[in-house]
Amino acid sequence: MGTRFPRSYYKCSYNKVEKCMATKQVKRRDENPRVFEITYKGIHTCNNNVARTVGTTITIFAGKA
Repeated sequence: MGTRFPRSYYKCSYNKVEKCMATKQVKRRDENPRVFEITYKGIHTCNNNVARTVGTTITIFAGKA
């Protein structure tokens, strides 16, 4: 039940200063722990915004080439 690796949740650095509600979730895949899935939620409303859309998921392989 559940996943082998915990998920991490992050808020935009400008959450309190500029009330930016964008967040991201980072998790490792159970079947390959060297692969990370990063899911962005919300839209950056801060001046330091990142061009990501609601619900964007990026998969990153963190292994040796």
